[in-house]
Amino acid sequence: MGLLCEIDSAEISTHVFTRILNFEQCLAGDWPKSLFVSMMWYITENYPIELNALTILDDHVHMIFTTPNDDQILPEAMKVAKSMFTRHYNKTIRRIGPLWNNRYGRKYFEQSKNPDLYALISLWYCAYNPVRKGYVSKPGMYEYDTINHYIIPDYQGILPVTRHKTYMDLHEDENERISEFLKYEEKFKNTLLLKSRILDCQFDINPKLTL
Repeated sequence: MGLLCEIDSAEISTHVFTRILNFEQCLAGDWPKSLFVSMMWYITENYPIELNALTILDDHVHMIFTTPNDDQILPEAMKVAKSMFTRHYNKTIRRIGPLWNNRYGRKYFEQSKNPDLYALISLWYCAYNPVRKGYVSKPGMYEYDTINHYIIPDYQGILPVTRHKTYMDLHEDENERISEFLKYEEKFKNTLLLKSRILDCQFDINPKLTL
C-alpha cells in the first residue's frame, strides 16, 4: 500500500465509472441492480470506504467514494465487488465469460482545479444520468440513484450512503444546506453537461465555474 503522492490529503474522493461489456443491458431490471447494491454494502462494510453517491443504469454505473489516501484500497475493493457481482450474475442466469468492459475509469476530486465544485457538480452529474437515459423526467425519481440523500431532509434509502464532506460543509442547518446544494443543479445544467459526455470520457469540469 502507498500514498497517492501527487495528492496532499489524508482522504481522497473519487468519481468511478464502469461499463458493461459491449454496452449490453445486463443491469436492466431490479434484481441485477439490487445485486450491485449488495456489492456496495459489502465493500463499505469490509473496507475503509465511504460511498457518497451511486447511480446504476442498465449498462453502466457511476459511483463516488471517499477513502484514505492509499492507492490500493479502492482498486482492491472494486475488484472484489465486480468479481463477486459477475460470479453471482453468471450463476443466476447460467452465463459464462467476462461481464465488465474494462477495469474502471476514475477521477480524483483533489486533482481537479476546484475540488469542492467538482464534488458538488459530480453529485448532480450522477443524478442526471437516469434523466439523460430517459428513465425518469427529473432527478430524485429514480430508485437506483442516491440524490435524494442530498435533497430530502433525513432521507433514508436502500443504499449505504455517507453524504460527501463538501456537501455537509455547505451549511450547518440541513434545510439551508439543501437550499445551497440545489443552486449547484443550475450550475450543472449551465455547463451543458446534460447534452454532452464530458465526464463519461474525460472526467473534467468546466474550469470557468467558481464557487
